[in-house]
Amino acid sequence: MTFVLPLIVLDLTGSGIHLSIISSFETLPFLLLGLPFGAIVDRCDVRKVLIRSDAIRFGGYALLAAVLSARSNATVTLIAIYLVTLVIGCTNVFSSVSEITFISYFVSKSDYSKMNSIVYGIQYTAGLLIPLAGGALYSVVPMGLLALICAVCFLLSAGPFS
Repeated sequence: MTFVLPLIVLDLTGSGIHLSIISSFETLPFLLLGLPFGAIVDRCDVRKVLIRSDAIRFGGYALLAAVLSARSNATVTLIAIYLVTLVIGCTNVFSSVSEITFISYFVSKSDYSKMNSIVYGIQYTAGLLIPLAGGALYSVVPMGLLALICAVCFLLSAGPFS
């Protein structure tokens, strides 16, 4: 969705300004909230933070799937995309910090650095491959279905932790 939402916004508006805004909404929370959210997560039950983060992302993408499937007018769709992207961007900060913290529960202190590197390697590889898949799917799969697939993935990801 990180790759597809800007494409949807560009299709809706034809505007580079809106494309820039949606891209900022996806990345700005990490810049502004990374440190404070990291301090908050350190004081929380990380497992619960991960489950709640997945629940919020599921709800956001499910809402977006409904709006996109309903073929609402462009203004309603754009506002929904902006709101969902902003909420999910903030939630992603909590989740990302928690994922790294959660690793320490599974590995010994001596293996933590190695495992941390593996996790980041997987994330960067996915960050390279997923936009390619997203671009290919965007041209053949309805936008609402893409958002629904994303929502279901977050619903399923909470399963092993609950």
